[in-house]
Amino acid sequence: MSDRRVTDIKRITEAWIKLIEFKIFGVDIDIAFVGLPEWPSKENSDEWLNAVLASNKNNVLSKLQPISGYSSNKYLINLLNNKENNNKMPITFCNALIALKIWAKNNSIYGNINGFLNGAALTLLLAKKKSTKNWPTPVRLKNPEKMNDIHSWSIAKEISAKETNIKPHNDLFGNLRNKETATRLLNHSKLIMPIITPIYPEQSAAFNVNYSTHKIIMKTLFEGLKRLRDVNIVGLKTGAIEKAWERWIKGIKFEEKYEHFILAVCATKIGNEHFCGYASTKLKLHLIWTIEEKNEFNQVEYCHISNLVKEEFCNGEAAKLLGNDTYCEIRLIGMQLLGELDKSEIEERFEVLSKNIIDGYRLPTFMKDKSGISFKLFHSSKAGLKNWNLIED
Repeated sequence: MSDRRVTDIKRITEAWIKLIEFKIFGVDIDIAFVGLPEWPSKENSDEWLNAVLASNKNNVLSKLQPISGYSSNKYLINLLNNKENNNKMPITFCNALIALKIWAKNNSIYGNINGFLNGAALTLLLAKKKSTKNWPTPVRLKNPEKMNDIHSWSIAKEISAKETNIKPHNDLFGNLRNKETATRLLNHSKLIMPIITPIYPEQSAAFNVNYSTHKIIMKTLFEGLKRLRDVNIVGLKTGAIEKAWERWIKGIKFEEKYEHFILAVCATKIGNEHFCGYASTKLKLHLIWTIEEKNEFNQVEYCHISNLVKEEFCNGEAAKLLGNDTYCEIRLIGMQLLGELDKSEIEERFEVLSKNIIDGYRLPTFMKDKSGISFKLFHSSKAGLKNWNLIED
């Protein structure tokens, strides 16, 4: 892409679904590869998909999500278009979707990798709200144990997901210390926020949302709705609706949301940046397993991974990990507490999490050992964030 409006092009190979990410006018765009099979005569054939899932070859489950997105987009275009739109998405719908996506990103509730909403989920929510036509009710596949993300969806019932077929993976629950921990992790493994694609093959667009991120999403949505109503009232009274709308889009600054923060620093020698991509995909789960596990000393209710990421040559505290001539990726994470923070307890957990991230990394063929990678968590108060130069004035 030679267009100057397009920036920050990169491949995401560490995630379950391989993506190409870039920005257009500062708006994040991601593209997933879709390999379309030779569809059977009956396109909505659950027999065909069941046969594919049963074979489970060539990482077929990771290819199902992009196919579902492709099919859903085709369906939504037909659902929302009219004669004036020339078979295209209505411009008002597209503008509303862009605004919603920017607002979600500015409030750090956007991004599959961190357990939040993605573009597909926002598109479906907005389309369901805008459409006056009947929403389809997908059929359940015959082999649900092969595809835990597929569920029937009755729009009249608004989806009741109290009981799901999703079960925790045994290897994640092999060394639990107590029953309370098992129950907590089991809650995270359930389908928390079912936003189901409307056409075959049906998928949960919000499959990465967990028990903690669901709390964050719902709290942010309620706050956003309240502020939107206030903005509308003030804007209409003062005649400055455009400025009021702009303030709402910008959202609440992340550093104002919490009193305590985690700085997740990934440092690598030049050429080993692949490790930081791996670490970012695993961070969400390790925070749940390690930092959010409660006892009498630890009162962290949940961790909120923000969209604030700084990439640069390491300096300051980060340079102590591998030296100045290294690449650093620093992520800001908010901590919601139920009580006082026990610093010695949290530091111990930081060490455990960092070790687990590094131990779990499988070396690529071009790396001889792990001496060129490092991962460390630092605690910071709200006032201390200025020392990291993450926040723009």
